[in-house]
Parts: sequence; C-alpha cells; structure tokens
Amino acid sequence: MKKFTKKFLFFSTLAIASIEGYNKYISYKSNEELKDSSVDGDFYDYKYGNVYYTKRGHGDPILLIHDLNPMSSSKEWEKLSHALENKYTVYTIDLLGCGLSDRPNLTYTNYFFVQLISSFIKNIINSETIVVASHFSSTFVAMANKLEPDLFKQIYLINPVSPMQTIGKISYLEKLKKKFINTPVLGTFIYNITFSKKNIINAFKLGYFYDYTKVDSNLIDVFHSNSHYDNSAGKYLYSSMISNYLDANLGLAFDNSKTPTTIISSRNNFEANELFNNLTRNVENIDLITLSNCKLLPHWENPMKIVKLINK
Repeated sequence: MKKFTKKFLFFSTLAIASIEGYNKYISYKSNEELKDSSVDGDFYDYKYGNVYYTKRGHGDPILLIHDLNPMSSSKEWEKLSHALENKYTVYTIDLLGCGLSDRPNLTYTNYFFVQLISSFIKNIINSETIVVASHFSSTFVAMANKLEPDLFKQIYLINPVSPMQTIGKISYLEKLKKKFINTPVLGTFIYNITFSKKNIINAFKLGYFYDYTKVDSNLIDVFHSNSHYDNSAGKYLYSSMISNYLDANLGLAFDNSKTPTTIISSRNNFEANELFNNLTRNVENIDLITLSNCKLLPHWENPMKIVKLINK
C-alpha cells in the first residue's frame, strides 16, 4: 500500500510539473514574440488596467474595436487602419484581456466593456466618434450607444453575433466552468490546448477566411501569441465568455436607437442575417449590407470593400 501511495504521489507530481512546465514554455514564447510590438502605440491608464491603443492619420475620429476574444487584438485592423488614415484620425484599441493590454483576474461582463469604451472615447478621443466593431464586440458597442448615444456619430458592426446567441443563462454549470478554467495549472493547461496553433489554424480555415490563401503566417503567429501572453492570463476573459457573463440582449440595445448603424454581414451567415433583416425593418436607423466571398474578417480579407462602405 505504501509503495502504491509513493508511486501515485511521484507520478502525480511529475504530471503536474510537466503540465506547469508546458504552460510556462508557451507563455515565455508568446512574451518573446510580442514584447517589441508596442513601439507604435501608447497606453491609456484605465481604472482596471493599462489599455494599449494606437493613433494615426488626420480627420474625423474613427475607433476600430477588434473581436472580443483572447486571441484577437488591434492587429485585426492592420490593413483597414492604413487604408483609412488618409481621411480619418484612426484609433485602434486592445481590449482589456487581449493583445498588449493588461489582463486582470476578474469577471468580465458586457457592462465592463461598455464602461471601457465610453471612458476611452471621453478621455482619449474627446469627440463624437465613428465606431467600427468586429463580431462579439458589437454587443457592448450597441449597449454603450444605448446608454450614451452622444458619444457615437455612426456605428459599423462587422459580422455581429446573432441576437439569439447573446442571451445565455449563468447556471451552476457555467460558474463551475469558469472556476475550473481559472485554476492555476489544469485550467491554464486546458486553456492553452484550446488556443493551440493547430486549433487557431482550423478556426481561420473554417470561420475566419473565405479564401485561406489570403492568410499570412504572421497573422496566425500573432493570434497565437496573443492567446498566451502574460502567463496565458487571457483565460480570465475566456472563462467569462464561455460562462455567459458577457451576454447581452441585442434586441434591447438596438431598440429606439437614433445613431445611424450599419450591420455588415457575410452572405453565408444565413440565420443571423434573417434576424438582422427583421431588425432593420423594425428600427429606422439600422441598415444591413451583406458581403460575398468573405467570412468573419472581411476587413482583412477585402479591406477596400469596408473602406468604400465607411466613405459613402
């Protein structure tokens, strides 16, 4: 019995040490790859942490907000921001929990990001702003506009999530998932496997790009490094996301909106487009435009299409 106990403890310790070693290695590589990336930007000293942002160009302010995902960052807007800077003052931002911004260990909610975006516009841009938001970030941009519409001159939502996908309950099981992912060793390991380079490549092939040949390896490397930067602290955002803490009622957010809003959606997004069509019929200031030959990131795959829509 004692021999069995000793062996069990030995192999358990070895397994945990191996997992922790893997976690540290992944984080070290990501820190090395991203440590020199902030040379062109600055940091906004927000109450919950430092928020990385860039500013370039001249003209009316336009704020580009990347998809809310631990692997996303302002890198998502690289092509579009350069195409817009001749006509606009272009701001990009790394949301807290993403990119080069801080990744505090807390529960991330929709209202948390509503506050962040409103504060950034007030304190950094200090002017009515055109806002372009990608995918899940559309939810808190819509809610921020609902609460403080004077901050928004116009809104463009690129492939926002379906309104039916953003109404989830926080059950006991959801809370348990969040706690598990936030655990130091096993939770971090599961998170690191979830955001492995192989899984990121598959996500790009299946959902992000219509033509995968337009993806360069550097973009995938940045998405992978973003996921694991700062000891994989993006897991705190991820655990809140998979536990429905970031869900919001988009129908309520758009209700009686006076801000001109354009939803730009990929044509193959059939279910969501049907719901968005209903929305545009019921809300006067919302338009829907569908794009062909693209998936989740048309602003990378065909940025000039997006530029033309914004410049109309």
